[in-house]
Amino acid sequence: MQTQALTDAFAPKTRKELAAAYGISTKTLYRWMKKLGLPTDRRLLTEKCLRVLYKEHGNPYHK
Repeated sequence: MQTQALTDAFAPKTRKELAAAYGISTKTLYRWMKKLGLPTDRRLLTEKCLRVLYKEHGNPYHK
């Protein structure tokens, strides 16, 4: 069960999905990504990007 939750947390996500999980706007998420040097193009967020964001701001899916 815990393994599935970790897999889901690192599955590719849209910026809109991740911003909603954090409870922030997509514009704020864009600023976070820009500050961390992450790509801000229109692609899905990869596991690598998610790991950087989770390390800096916490995992919004971890309860």
